[in-house]
Amino acid sequence: MGKESLVVMNLSQQINEYFSNLIEGNSKRLEEYNAWVFIKENGDYGVAIKYEGEKVNESFANIKMYSAFLTLDDSDQQYLILSSSLKQSINEFSIVCAHFIDFDEEYSNKEKIIKDPYKWWDQWKELIGNAVRNPRPYPIIGEMLTYLFLLRKGYNIEWMPSNYRTHDLSSESFEVEVKSSLSKYDDSVTINSQFQLDDLNYLYMLKFERNNKGVSINDVTEEIVKVKNNRDFLEKELMILGYPEGNSTRKEKYKLLEMKEYKIDENFPGYNLNAFLKNFDDPYVSKITYEINLIGLPYKKIEL
Repeated sequence: MGKESLVVMNLSQQINEYFSNLIEGNSKRLEEYNAWVFIKENGDYGVAIKYEGEKVNESFANIKMYSAFLTLDDSDQQYLILSSSLKQSINEFSIVCAHFIDFDEEYSNKEKIIKDPYKWWDQWKELIGNAVRNPRPYPIIGEMLTYLFLLRKGYNIEWMPSNYRTHDLSSESFEVEVKSSLSKYDDSVTINSQFQLDDLNYLYMLKFERNNKGVSINDVTEEIVKVKNNRDFLEKELMILGYPEGNSTRKEKYKLLEMKEYKIDENFPGYNLNAFLKNFDDPYVSKITYEINLIGLPYKKIEL
């Protein structure tokens, strides 16, 4: 066993011992490592190191890595925190914590973690086996870009995805549905319920590709706030959707290849089907999903 492994194993044993003996709501400093071991009053337990970087907020399974201001050592400072709520995995979690806070000069992880917490986080997720896959954010980016476009046009439009309304965007005079895709050549959209075309006035189709020259959730958030001072509302909605501030997924960039506006009227595909479905009555059928091909339909090209 190498020196690094011995250091980590000895440290993990020490952390494990602290977890076992600490009373909820208390913490203990690991002097040699300038780190803290804690157990919160709600039972969450973990370790913390001083941190001055941007906000971090990551989680999977029962492990979280996030930044927060804590009062430790008689001073209120920002810390990078690794925590868990799964008590039966204290032994295994102690090993992860040891790697997190170890900063032996020759085998240091600390400086790397403080410089790029997300890289360390991704490596551990891959090693442990992350069964939870982060959802790709481009559909949310699509809705936010459409919201931004309509706000810039002066419309009093509402976007509240946490309410899971039938339509993505609503105003007093019209309803909007937004569909986003990573497929450059597929012009079909899925209608997710028999009610989605009801009272719908416009369908926006956006095509993206993953590209560092594109925009992220964070980028579009800043643009929306410039038009409408609603940062608190946006952050609340994004948090409910699983994209809290500090989450790395919010930095993923997608380039908008094209954006099309389709007017929904009696000539739109599925219009007659939707009329039929309004009168369709079968108690054993709870939801109907169908696909519409948009090729050949008139549309308006949108430039952002």
